[in-house]
Amino acid sequence: MTTLLDLIPPVEDWQEGALCRQIGTYLFFPEKGKSATPARRVCAECPVFDECRKYTDRIESNIPDVNFIQGVFAGETPQERLSRRCAERKDLAA
Repeated sequence: MTTLLDLIPPVEDWQEGALCRQIGTYLFFPEKGKSATPARRVCAECPVFDECRKYTDRIESNIPDVNFIQGVFAGETPQERLSRRCAERKDLAA
């Protein structure tokens, strides 16, 4: 069974503790129109939630011409991550 973080080679020790390593990728890549809630529930219990969020933000910020990577990471869909970062930038600018 392929898991979410199997798609991203472990480059940081924290990834070994991620709950998504124990679950198939289907949960973290919901089909169009399907809910991301099951993935969010797993993420909410994950001991490396904060590290995952920081990692995903860093990766997405460093990919030229790409605003997001597909899938639910740290309980957020690509659109939710983008919206959160835009709101955070506005708060910093204020």
